[in-house]
Amino acid sequence: MSKQNGFTLIELIVVIVVIGILAVSAAPKLLTKNEFSSVAVRDQLISELRLAQLRAMNDRSVCYAVQVTSVDYGIYTTLTNDDCDSTYTLASSKTSYGDGASVSIGGDTTPQIQFDTSGRPSGGNCTPGSLCTVNITGEDAVSLCIESEGYVHAC
Repeated sequence: MSKQNGFTLIELIVVIVVIGILAVSAAPKLLTKNEFSSVAVRDQLISELRLAQLRAMNDRSVCYAVQVTSVDYGIYTTLTNDDCDSTYTLASSKTSYGDGASVSIGGDTTPQIQFDTSGRPSGGNCTPGSLCTVNITGEDAVSLCIESEGYVHAC
């Protein structure tokens, strides 16, 4: 009598059940990009806002703002001798945040966030001296906050 090597029926069923559980729980998270894009857009915007703040604090001859559209955002500048009220021009290339995400402040989907020479929000859609909340929606909704003192963070 020879000994046969192989898997038993119970072992095969256990492996199939484990693969099924992994497929049901992991596959949706791995195959969708929109759920992840909201967090990625928030992190990109935080980085861009902090860069605009640093530029505003280091270059007092120019006003800095971050303008957001339905598909991208960028850092804009204007001269300070007009109290930062004139038309802003693009200072660096725009960054696209892809499909499925939209950014808004108080319902405005094309917001502008201006910074003073101390790095605090000074105009645009952010009221000076108060908390400014930027909402990013995709498959899920996330927010970033700009404190009245200029601290930019996820909230």
